[in-house]
Amino acid sequence: MSYFNANSKSSYLPYLFTMVAASLMTTYIELWFTAQNHYIFLTRPFPTVFPIDIRLTLIVIPLFTFIALWIMKSLQGMNRFSFILLTSLLAMLLEPVSEQAGWVAFSPDWKHLYSFFGYAVFLLLIRRIHVIADR
Repeated sequence: MSYFNANSKSSYLPYLFTMVAASLMTTYIELWFTAQNHYIFLTRPFPTVFPIDIRLTLIVIPLFTFIALWIMKSLQGMNRFSFILLTSLLAMLLEPVSEQAGWVAFSPDWKHLYSFFGYAVFLLLIRRIHVIADR
C-alpha cells in the first residue's frame, strides 16, 4: 500500500508548507524592519549573530500560522474576514505590551497601526498560500 497515490494527499503537508513559508516571510520582514531601525528586539537569543528574535520566526510564527489556518478553515466569508481583522487588531494592541515587557523597542516614528495592516495582509497571504498548497 502506497502512502501517496494520485487520488489522496497528505493533509498535513499544505499546513507544513504554509508554516515554513510564513516563517521565511516573517524572517525577511523582521530583518528589513530592524535594518531600517523601525524597532529592535531587546531580548533575543544569540544577539551578536541575529538582529531578530529567532524564537519568534522559528516557533511563534509557525504555531500562530497553524492555529490561524485551522480556525480560518472552519470560517466562511465575513466571519473569516472578521477573524482576520480581530487578529490584526489584537496584534496591534499587543505591541505596546511587548514594549513595556522589555522585549522590543520601537522607533518614535513607528505607528502601531502599521502592524494592523501588516498582520491583515500577512493573514490573507498565508491563507492564499495554504489554499494553493492544498489543491
